[in-house]
Amino acid sequence: MLWMAGERRNAVALARAFAFGLALIVSAKIVLMFFVDEGRLRSPSGHTALSTFFYGALAVAMLAQWRTGLARAGAALCGALVVAIALSRVALQVHTRSETLFGLVVGLLALWLFRRAWRPLRIRDATTWLGAALVGAAACAVVYAIFQLGFTDEEAIESIADWLRETMR
Repeated sequence: MLWMAGERRNAVALARAFAFGLALIVSAKIVLMFFVDEGRLRSPSGHTALSTFFYGALAVAMLAQWRTGLARAGAALCGALVVAIALSRVALQVHTRSETLFGLVVGLLALWLFRRAWRPLRIRDATTWLGAALVGAAACAVVYAIFQLGFTDEEAIESIADWLRETMR
């Protein structure tokens, strides 16, 4: 959306920080799955890492752009969503507290990288943002459809770790 709205520098900053966080969480999952069969820290929470980054980046953008009560409320809502998602990982017993905390730290590291590079937006035209938002929504719909077809990233990552384990024997 940033790219389409003409905010190339911010779009690149967002993509770089996202790629860093994604690479870090996937690498950690592979390494830990390779070395650890069971335990408190086997599969760091990607949901927590990516939601921390995504909603955190949204909060950063809102607060950097507008110094209003509405922006602060939006940022607080983003923070509440991160906490809810992190707690849901533990409540659903898909991750331990340690795995969830690890994901939170990874998300915060990626967010820190993004925040360092973020610059206030120059675009004020609402139609530009609406068009960019529609493209973003379409991209999200495609990703959702892929997951509905049964693809799970956790299984793919575990397969890589299993392959490495077999290769090293």
